[in-house]
Amino acid sequence: MVMENLDAENLLIDTDNPCVLRNSVQVAIAMFLLYDSLGAAVITSVVGIMCVLVFVVLGTRRNKRFQSNVMKCRDSRMKATNDMLNYMHVIKFQAWEEHFNKRIQAFR
Repeated sequence: MVMENLDAENLLIDTDNPCVLRNSVQVAIAMFLLYDSLGAAVITSVVGIMCVLVFVVLGTRRNKRFQSNVMKCRDSRMKATNDMLNYMHVIKFQAWEEHFNKRIQAFR
């Protein structure tokens, strides 16, 4: 039991220097140790994880395209809304302009 703990401590991933080669070697060693302990179940689980990973990547790409389309539509709607609010602001200002003009004339 003590020997396993020492091996696990020596195989910790160094987060200060994330090197792809070192991490892949560590994963390979970990898979070997798991295969040595658990047998063929490790291969089945790795294949299952890879299948799920493919579906996740495909779903993420589809979701990214969908979100991009949604943001384009949202931008066009927001532009139209801002234009309408600006037009309303101008119309209100012009309507109030006459009111303020009357008040100024009354003070004169």
